[in-house]
Amino acid sequence: MFALGSEKLPPSRSVHSQELRTSSSCSWISGVNARGILRALVAAMTFNSVNEIRAWQAAYAFKLAVYDLIRMTSIARDFALRDQLRGSAASAVSQLEEGYARFHPKVFGRMAVGATASIAEASGHLRDAVDSGHISEDVRATHDTLARETLKELVRLIEYLQSPEAEENARRIKAKRAEHRAQRRAAKKGESSTENPEPGTRN
Repeated sequence: MFALGSEKLPPSRSVHSQELRTSSSCSWISGVNARGILRALVAAMTFNSVNEIRAWQAAYAFKLAVYDLIRMTSIARDFALRDQLRGSAASAVSQLEEGYARFHPKVFGRMAVGATASIAEASGHLRDAVDSGHISEDVRATHDTLARETLKELVRLIEYLQSPEAEENARRIKAKRAEHRAQRRAAKKGESSTENPEPGTRN
């Protein structure tokens, strides 16, 4: 559906840390530059499903890691913290899925911004888990690395979705789909007229 320069994540990948400042006013992106957009333009490809997008893959991996953490620690018995942590991790994935389904770069971009807020919220809950004695700082740091990797991919996605190229790609794909629908309708109409010829004519 959307064209975006981003390769599929390999099954096993190294995580490179990138510091991102966060705040409730969405000024959390620090050091954003044009490299993500340039990569998108140089290696553009069409995604046929949301799970082919690196940001979704990273958010999904983070969500699964959070679920495992909850199951294996006393967070499972801290109902308020458990629900907050689980909800924020899951929200990032669902917002990306909803944004993709709406098939409009600006709308998708807003949903991706919401996903970053959810990841930042989950990071805060991980800190609460340390403060409450549920997990160690080392465990928190491991999961926070996954969160920062997800934020990095989200920044790349947002950069692209806010670019003119994203609008043009969406317009082009919509036009191509409309053309294909018109061709299918014309072909079906032709088949119908052949199967049911007018009176007095021969097949």
